[in-house]
Amino acid sequence: MKYHLWTIGCQMNEADSQRVGSELEKLGYR
Repeated sequence: MKYHLWTIGCQMNEADSQRVGSELEKLGYR
């Protein structure tokens, strides 16, 4: 499965997006 993260806002949002992305990749998403 594929995913797409759309980050809006401050640097904290970017850090959260990276964390969510790494968790999704652990679950097999690309």
